Amino acid sequence: MKDIVFLMQGLENFCNHRDPMELDFTKGSLTLITGPNGIGKTSMLQAIPFTLYGQCEKGRGDDVLNNKTGKNCHTWTIFLVNGIKYRVDRYVKYTKIGNSATITRGDDNEPYLKGHSEVLPEIEKLLMPYKLFINTLLFAQKVKTFFTDLSDSDQKEIFRKIMNLDDFVLYMKQCGIELKEIEEIILKLNQDLYSNQGSLDHTKEQRKEFIRKEIFFQEEKTKKLCDLSEKTATENQKILNHLEQQKGLPKDTTLRRQEITNEISVLEHTLSNLTSVNDSKINNCDNQAKLKISQLETKSLELSNESSKEMAENIESAKGALKIEEDSIKKQKDSIAIEIQKINVSIAQEKSAIDFIIRENEKLTLDSELTMCPTCKRDMNDDCINQLNSLIDENKKLIQFRNHAIKDYQIIISDLQDKLTILNNTSKTNIDDYNETIKAFQKLNRETIAQYIERKNIAINKVKSLMKGTVDKIKSENIKERENIQLNIMNLTTELGVLNVTQETIDRFNKTLTLLQQTKDNLIKEYNDTETFKFDTSLIKNCDIQIENYRKIKTELETKRDSYHEKIKIIKFWKLGFSGSGIQSMLIDEAIPFMNERISYYMNLLCNGRYTVTFDTLKATKDAKEFRDKISVNVFDNQTHSDKRVKFSGGQTRLVDIGAILTLADLQAKVQDAKVNIILFDEIFDALDDENIRFAANLLRLASETKWVGIVSHRHIEHIEADVVLEIR
Repeated sequence: MKDIVFLMQGLENFCNHRDPMELDFTKGSLTLITGPNGIGKTSMLQAIPFTLYGQCEKGRGDDVLNNKTGKNCHTWTIFLVNGIKYRVDRYVKYTKIGNSATITRGDDNEPYLKGHSEVLPEIEKLLMPYKLFINTLLFAQKVKTFFTDLSDSDQKEIFRKIMNLDDFVLYMKQCGIELKEIEEIILKLNQDLYSNQGSLDHTKEQRKEFIRKEIFFQEEKTKKLCDLSEKTATENQKILNHLEQQKGLPKDTTLRRQEITNEISVLEHTLSNLTSVNDSKINNCDNQAKLKISQLETKSLELSNESSKEMAENIESAKGALKIEEDSIKKQKDSIAIEIQKINVSIAQEKSAIDFIIRENEKLTLDSELTMCPTCKRDMNDDCINQLNSLIDENKKLIQFRNHAIKDYQIIISDLQDKLTILNNTSKTNIDDYNETIKAFQKLNRETIAQYIERKNIAINKVKSLMKGTVDKIKSENIKERENIQLNIMNLTTELGVLNVTQETIDRFNKTLTLLQQTKDNLIKEYNDTETFKFDTSLIKNCDIQIENYRKIKTELETKRDSYHEKIKIIKFWKLGFSGSGIQSMLIDEAIPFMNERISYYMNLLCNGRYTVTFDTLKATKDAKEFRDKISVNVFDNQTHSDKRVKFSGGQTRLVDIGAILTLADLQAKVQDAKVNIILFDEIFDALDDENIRFAANLLRLASETKWVGIVSHRHIEHIEADVVLEIR
């Protein structure tokens, strides 16, 4: 259940109210707001819907401004929703804010929403829409705007909001959207089925074509094998004839030529590697030198950092010692300042006392025309004169004593100020010593770092000198080794030239034999390849697999399409259920008996059963375009038998309206499972006689047992036993 508890309503520069005021909903279950006409009683209640919704019977925006100020209108409402505190503030022509609204939550100081366009939806979500508020919680002074006088369409809108029937319209629309989406899916499935059937037919034709190609392949293969066999026999006879001619040639020199070529290759490779080996040695030497130099740089940097760190520690230590000294001096100076302040207070007290004694002496000074003693109030005589002179002398001595005390205090202050001067000089000396110490530490650090850098540079120069000697030695050794390798290559090249001339003759015969053998081998390979080559039956198998897959896809698509057809039946059922003739009609039929029971209860309390009021739904029109979600209010006077509300007097109408607002409030609490702690009535007793006022007052007293009931009336009604009476003047 949603528990809505209004705590307070405030207003300033709103309508007739200029000064800030607040209406506390936690005090007095039945509160009467009374006073003369035009004083602003109604404005106190109208400030609630204006704060929440930005409108009320008084109007919108500038309509509610106080005429005298014409600006800085501010209203605020504080309420709880399920224990969570909310505060809504609304401003009209407010300085630096203008026209705006804010809402805060809990104990937050900053609002989480600003502006009317953001605040209004949040209020309707937390509480209720504006029309529900003024028809279930606020009985306004202008009753023509109340539920029983509204048009059918307005009554329908309020009733639907109380019953939450618009939600079912959204559900029905959602069902329509889902039906359209499913119909599009089924259309797509039918298209996929048509496409799948086309692919299946095409694959079957492909399979027939592949089988025809397999038969033609086998016939061509047999013919080609016979032709290759004859050509192979011819090439074999040519090879035998060539071998007979080659028997008189010298032996093969290939092995020795290969050995020489390998040796030359090794020497050339060694020669080419000499440069890279030489460069590698030089790079290695250079890297070692760079590593050593880097180590020297790192060591020098570490020593410099240690020196700087030691300097920083010494400076920090000196700074700490200086702070301790300064803190001690500051405490002494603060103590002396406090002492001087106390002495100055004492001096001021002494001077004040002296001034007081002087004024007293002036009062005691004898006047020749004085006839009455200023101390004892008796006639002036010699005793009085002597007594007055004695008091004056005592006061003069007291003044002299206090003047001596002031001088003593001033001497003490002078001594204390001398101490302050000494402390200030000591502090300056400490700071100067600290600065000199810092400079000494910094100088020592610079000298130490310079020494480290000088040592590093000497070591680096030594490393570079050693590296240069090593590199020169490597280059000299490399030149000698290159000369030896080049001489060996030249000797081997000469021997290889002689062997190449001999091998050329052998190669010509071998080349011819190789060509003949290659032709024979190619023919044999072609024969074997042709013999082993088989027709690719995988194409036929792939067609079989594709045909099976297309058949499975067809079955799946048909199954899915059938399932969507079943889903359409279900959604159509719910669409009909969410329509006006479905669940909405059932809810209305359930609400009408409850409303009739509640208004019957209230009318019995209000008029002792004279008027019978019932709610009923309107019947469907002939073309069945109107649903049974409208509401009609039937009124019957059991004495006059009048059944038309327009024939009722103002008092009779007022009683019916009171019962109706209480009934709608009960219906809203029941349907929306929400409890609200207030109900407001503005000039509810207009046009009622004393007897009807008594009936209405008893009913409101009964309602105040569970709600805060606020009643506005321009006169104090004796029949109302109010807990709190707010008299506006």
